[in-house]
Amino acid sequence: MGIPFDLAAIDQLGSQARDYFFQHVLSWAMAIQIVVAACAILLAYKVTKAIRTWITNQQAKCSPLQETCRDLTRLTTFSYVLGPALALVFFWIPYSIAEHFHWPQDGLYTIAVCLLALSLVRFLTGQMQNRFWARILMIIIWFNAFLYIFHLNEPWLHLMQHIDFNVGQIHISLLTLFRAVAIVLVLYWVSRNLLFLLHFWLTAESDLTPAVQILLYKLSVIFLFCASVGVVLH
Repeated sequence: MGIPFDLAAIDQLGSQARDYFFQHVLSWAMAIQIVVAACAILLAYKVTKAIRTWITNQQAKCSPLQETCRDLTRLTTFSYVLGPALALVFFWIPYSIAEHFHWPQDGLYTIAVCLLALSLVRFLTGQMQNRFWARILMIIIWFNAFLYIFHLNEPWLHLMQHIDFNVGQIHISLLTLFRAVAIVLVLYWVSRNLLFLLHFWLTAESDLTPAVQILLYKLSVIFLFCASVGVVLH
């Protein structure tokens, strides 16, 4: 026996989807969110383009055998990820304002999730030699972004929260461990690239003596390490 084909239920579902589209998608609130998103992305693009232009100009001046030139090569990869990450940072202010005043924010939320997924894809797969596993990881990241956009991530987060274990007297869940590892990886990547940038500036751009350069570099390493530890513990 076949399954009854309920045309009324399908028609009702279509009507609900149509009403949602006209009320929430084709609305002035969504238009404002799209304009805000475009401004944030454009600003991030301008900043990233300026950084890439500066890196290109500096690379043209240095010899491939110089250590500073190798720093610039690493910073090129950094700028590749910096674009969507900067746009995500610029999103934080209008999103926080909208959240505080309970204004519509669905569009900002969706675009922010997409920018985060794009940043993670570039960050995690950009340097992978095996492109097959890079594609697998990319699919996993975008699948999770899909779950977050449509608010289907709660069962997955609930499962990870209830997979837990004890390390001595400390109780840790799989979700907490996953978030901590993600934060550590991002902070390590950001700190390392900031140190590359600082090292280049100290050795190629500043007029400081070698002793002062070494001192400032070591102090910066200590500061970034302490800041990273503070963020993780927080």
